[in-house]
Parts: sequence; C-alpha cells; structure tokens
Amino acid sequence: MIERLIALLTGAKSGERAKTLFSFASVFLLLTSYYLVKPMRNSQFLKDFDANLMPFFFLLIPVLSLLLTQIYSFLYDYIKTYRLISYTYFFMIACKLFFLFGLSMGGKWATAFFYLWAATYFLLCNAVLWGCINSLYYSESAERCFGFISIGATSGGIVGAILSEYLASGPFRTWTLLVSAFLMGLALLFMFLAIKTSDVVKVNTSTPTKTDKKPIWSDFSYLWQHRYVRGIAAMVFALALLNTVMEFQWNKTIDLQAAQKQYLQDMQPLNLALNQRHNKPAQSINPAGFALVRELKQVEKEAHAEKMTAFLTTHQIELATPELISAYTRYRDNLEAETRRLISSINKYQGIVGVLLLIFAARPLYRWVGVRWVLVSLPVLFALVTLGMFFPVELMTVVWMQTGTYALNYSLYRTSKELLYTQADNETRFKLKPLIEGPIMRLGDVTASILKLGLMGVMVLLLGMAESQLDRVYLVFALVIIGFWLYEAWGVGSRYEVLRRNPEESNASK
Repeated sequence: MIERLIALLTGAKSGERAKTLFSFASVFLLLTSYYLVKPMRNSQFLKDFDANLMPFFFLLIPVLSLLLTQIYSFLYDYIKTYRLISYTYFFMIACKLFFLFGLSMGGKWATAFFYLWAATYFLLCNAVLWGCINSLYYSESAERCFGFISIGATSGGIVGAILSEYLASGPFRTWTLLVSAFLMGLALLFMFLAIKTSDVVKVNTSTPTKTDKKPIWSDFSYLWQHRYVRGIAAMVFALALLNTVMEFQWNKTIDLQAAQKQYLQDMQPLNLALNQRHNKPAQSINPAGFALVRELKQVEKEAHAEKMTAFLTTHQIELATPELISAYTRYRDNLEAETRRLISSINKYQGIVGVLLLIFAARPLYRWVGVRWVLVSLPVLFALVTLGMFFPVELMTVVWMQTGTYALNYSLYRTSKELLYTQADNETRFKLKPLIEGPIMRLGDVTASILKLGLMGVMVLLLGMAESQLDRVYLVFALVIIGFWLYEAWGVGSRYEVLRRNPEESNASK
C-alpha cells in the first residue's frame, strides 16, 4: 500500500522511487536555503540604498555571472563532473559564512557585495543541480516524475519563506546565513544519494582529458548553432527581462508604501510636530518629514546628526537630535524587517499556489495538453499583469500580482523548462545550462536596467517628463518582449514534442 501511495504521489515506477525522493529532498533543501537569502538580499539593499539604484547594480550582475560561469566551464574540462559540483557548493557555503560576519562590519560596501553575490550564486548552483537530475531521467520518466520533484523546489520556497519570516521577527535574525549554509550542505548530500541510487546516469564519470583552451565565445557559438538550445536561451532571456521590468515597478510600490507605514509608527514625534507647525491633520504623512527620512538613506551614517539638526533648525522644531537619531535607527531596522517579512510572505503564498498547480495540474497537462501549451501560459499571464500595471495599484494588488506570476513561473513553467533539457546532450546540460541560467538570464536583467536608465535619462532628466509617463513607455516595451517570448516558447515546445515522439531524431541531433 505504501509503495502504491508513493507511486501515485511521485509518478515513479519501480527502480525510480529512491532517486526521485532523493532528488525531491535535494531541490527542497536548496530552495529552502535560497529563500532565506533572497528576502534578506532585497531587504538589506532597501535598508542602505534607494530602490532607483537597483538598475545600476543589475548592470554588474551579468558580468559577475559570466565570470563565475566561465570559471566553472573551464574547470568542467579538467575535473570530474560530480567532484566539480561538490567544489562549487562548498565554495558557496563558505561565502555565506563569510557574509554572516561581514555584513555587520562592512557597512554599505558589504551590502553592495552581498547583493551582487546573492543575485549570482544561486543560478549556478540550481543549474548544476538540475543538470544532475536531468542526467538521471529520460523524457518519458521525466514527464511522470519532474512534477513531483518540482514540488520539492516549490515547497522549499514555502518553508524557506516561513523560516525567513520567523527569523526576521525573532532574536535569531543574524543566524539566517548560517542556517542557509547548513541546508545547502544537506542539499548536496541528497543530490549524491540520488545519483548513487539511480539506474540511469547519462554522465561520463571518468577523469576528463585535458583539452585545448577554447576562446570565451566558443560556448556562445555552440549555443547559437543549435536552434533548439538557442530557443531555450531566448525563453530564459525574455523571462528574466520581463521579471526585472515588473520587479522594478513592483519594488517602487513596496518601498514607498512600506516606508510610509513605518514612518508613521517610528517617526511619530517628528511627524506630529511638523503637522502642528503647518496646521495639518495629526495622522497624515508630512511630506517634509518623510522626505527627510528618505534623504537620510542616501548619506553616510556619520552625516545623519548634521542633516537632522539642520532640518530641525530650518523648520523650527523643538525636538532633540539624539532622540530623533534613535527613532530613525529604529525606523530603518523595523522597515528592513517589515520588508523582509512582506517579501517572505509573497514567497510563501506563491509556493502554496505552485504546489497546488504541480499536484493537480502538472501530469494531466503534460499528458493531455502538451508541454508547448504549458510554456505559453506564463507569457500570457505576464501580458495580463503588464496591462494591469498601466493603472494605479495598491500594495496588496502588487502582492497578488507577484504571487500569481511567481507561482506559475516556479512550478509548471520551470518544470516544463527542465523537461526541455532531457532532449539535450551533456554538453548542454552541464556547460550550456549554467551559461543559459546564469549570464544569459542576467543579460535579460541588464537589458531591462539599461532601458530603464536610458528612458529615465531622456524622458525625465532631459525632457522633464513625469515619471509616470516613463513607466508607461517601459511597460509598452515589456508587451513587445512578451510577443517575442510567446513565439519562442511555442517553437521550442513544438520541437520538444517532435523529439519526444521520435527518439531516433533526438539521438541524431545530439
């Protein structure tokens, strides 16, 4: 009875159940560890920097991701695949332990480095983990089992979000990276248990022979020459670009409205004194006071007292500067915790919706509808959300927009994308996949950032147009990319189904 229940839940046949359960545990632990870092990454950034500075940071992320991927690709030709994956995970665990102590001592520079690292490391770790899982399955068994394995990823996001909420609210907030590092180590352990119990290993485990040094563009050249793999890369690029466009828009709302709420709580004496001075309602947000706390985020901590004293003198407010400095410090810390809780809450609910989609929809859709229709569902949802952003939105609307798009992305869409790799060769799974899921994905981020900065420079700074007009042009561009994304997703999905029905053609293409 237990075996029948496991078979029903996992879709795995006899001989596949152990590796499927271990694969589930591995992605569950990796995603749990990541969703401890992800809210912390954004909340730390918004604590020390303005949200409008995010595009500048996104310009650096693809460069760092490409550097990291090229180092991994170079070592792939010299070190056994599984040993290289171990080294990669151990290095990232060491980085988490380094930032555990470095964030508290390094100030804004430490926050900047942490944000860049946290936006880069997971892409490589997730790509190589799924590359291993892809090498353990053929397409037929993958369509039965990958939905269950993806539940591990989605439920890991839920548990990570819940754990992040708990840590952000409690006395163990500084332990977040330590817990994340421990869980990442467990993910590596379960990944090797999955490999050990698998009867299918499509990886050469012998020591690689030394090859001639290839130019840095050789992987890009290989990718460009293979239409199927190029289509996957185009989909990843488009999704990253759209995700970044929407995150820029969503983060503005989150940053502003969360700051307003926290300002009324922690800066009440200043707000009340300013409103009394200007004959305004006591509980309304005073624009001058709120502008001050937003401005203080842009300057170093040592200049806060001087700025605060000058402001009190200018507005003739009889409040003590040390008292307001203490209130502002409390405001910053509480705002970071509240922002982290909000982001964690979004991650938690998108995970719950994603698990429901994987349990009830994945296998029926793959069996009766087909992979290509699942692949086009996310760009269609993005189109609807983008159209909704043309109108003023409240914080809760943004929360549900993020929840819906993330849920579909990290459940059915991600599972479908991983299915595509089962019809690829090892060169694609272990060398091109990290390139696609790392630098090419981040190229989508940087494209969105360059466009945002370019529009800001021309429309706002040069022509003096309102920021709301910039946002509308930005969203029109997003709709154009969605059209390109739909075309690529349909084409790659159709090609997968042809290869799936004709194994001989698939082997020949490899």
